[in-house]
Amino acid sequence: MVDNSAQTLLATSGQVVGTVRQLQGGYGTNHPESVVENNSRVYWYDEQRRSVVRYAANGLSPISDYRFRSFFHRISELTDGEQVVAAFDKLAGEYLVTFSNLDPDSEVEYLNDYEELVGSDNLTTQLNPIGLPHILVAGVTYSLEVTWAVPGTFKVYVGATLVNTTVFEAEDEVTIEIISATGGVLGYSFTPDDEDGRGSYTLLGALASPHQAWQGRDFTIGFRDIEGSEGWTSFYDFVPEWMSACGNVLVLFRNGEVHTLDNTAAYNTFFGTQYSSGIAWVLSAPPNVIKLPAAIGIMSNDPPYWVHFRTETPDVQSTDNDEADFREREGYWYAETLRDRLSPNETGTAVEKSLKGDKLRSAFVEVYAEFRIFTAELALDTIKLLWRNSSGHF
Repeated sequence: MVDNSAQTLLATSGQVVGTVRQLQGGYGTNHPESVVENNSRVYWYDEQRRSVVRYAANGLSPISDYRFRSFFHRISELTDGEQVVAAFDKLAGEYLVTFSNLDPDSEVEYLNDYEELVGSDNLTTQLNPIGLPHILVAGVTYSLEVTWAVPGTFKVYVGATLVNTTVFEAEDEVTIEIISATGGVLGYSFTPDDEDGRGSYTLLGALASPHQAWQGRDFTIGFRDIEGSEGWTSFYDFVPEWMSACGNVLVLFRNGEVHTLDNTAAYNTFFGTQYSSGIAWVLSAPPNVIKLPAAIGIMSNDPPYWVHFRTETPDVQSTDNDEADFREREGYWYAETLRDRLSPNETGTAVEKSLKGDKLRSAFVEVYAEFRIFTAELALDTIKLLWRNSSGHF
């Protein structure tokens, strides 16, 4: 220390300077790479306590308890010995933490009933990666057994990525092996050489549900730490080996290369791969009313690429709307909700059942909307669902 006359003062003591503050909670970490500081707040992942923790002026608090307690309890069983990297995105006000090298064979809820009943349905020659909600799990190998009545070119997509191209001769039957590093929605297109025709396929492999928080693959998740809007906001498809903030720019490291998240020429493109954006929610309020979904309206700068509806009780039902179903009216993209593609008491293909099958009905309706817009930011403002009360069976 230096006094007013520029004299140096030295004081020594065997006592602690100041007071000792005992932090309550007993949190710590064996993942030091997850520790991040921002504006005098410190965040980290505590595998032993199955929590993500924040240290602030009010002490320690498990931010994983913001409606994600059971989720992190489950994930913590898979992270022993694995790296859990993190960084703070100052522009978004989010603590980002990446969980990688998770076991893809761990128990995941699958849409196997939907896959079995719709998966072998007739295919049309148009581009149709939707209407077939097959979400592939990253790192899992799938067999796609395809037959087609006319010659042409068959392309397979996972998300927006082309993973296989096969040329068919007349009435060919081909088995295609598919494995995706990222996972995503299975899609296909068929271009006939001369005339339109129909085909069928069977997909063998485990499918993840879009309505389940963890889909059996590596992920990054963000916690927004802004007063008044605290909470876990989104899952992200980028999975870096390391990340750090350089000023307001988030820097990611993968395969010996450095990437920044500031490329406005190719939105939703991470490490050279394009990803779609999706939002899943449950229509539940009021919970004691049986609802019949009738229509959906979405205020956004682009229509959704695919919307999937699913009920679990009293019956498992599923149906879909694709981009062609939507019409723009007064700033909203509107589409009528189709009928149950699984309708067990109705004959015909899944597409035919979606027009004349059973109406969806449940107290709780799961909805998932996916967008594929890569040349501009997705501006999603409002989603409206029109539903009617069930009159019972009078």
